[in-house]
Amino acid sequence: MNKKQKRPGPAKDAVLNLRIAEMIAVLANRPTIHRVQLHAEFCKRWGVHWKTVDRAMGRAREEIMQRLGRTKEQFRAESLAFYEAKTADPKASVADQVKARHRVDDLLGLDAPKKQEISGPKGSPIELEHKIGKPIDYGRMEGLAKNLFGVPDADRNG
Repeated sequence: MNKKQKRPGPAKDAVLNLRIAEMIAVLANRPTIHRVQLHAEFCKRWGVHWKTVDRAMGRAREEIMQRLGRTKEQFRAESLAFYEAKTADPKASVADQVKARHRVDDLLGLDAPKKQEISGPKGSPIELEHKIGKPIDYGRMEGLAKNLFGVPDADRNG
């Protein structure tokens, strides 16, 4: 963007409502789409920053929840009940039961990232061994510099 161009301001309400409606349509038709894919698609389509797309996505999800008249907790409880019934169903295939079990684990946060720490024996800190060679002989280095580069003595002026 050159100096003469002005940065566009926030979208007008009408444009914002159209974008939210478009986002709702995409989420309804492709519920498993990943948000990174949405960012890529809508950044290109709308010519905006990914954060703008992210805000529109959040508003679209809020509107969907309002339309359905239930909270996230209610949806989570319904999903949990559905997947628990699927895992207990003797007619369901093993693959379906395993998928349902994974979804239950996801809903309950059982597959959340775990903190890992590297430590020494019995949880003690890892000991590091510092290997230091011979101390530097600065007098020898000064002599080498004089011989190689013709550097004058420090106590003489030039």
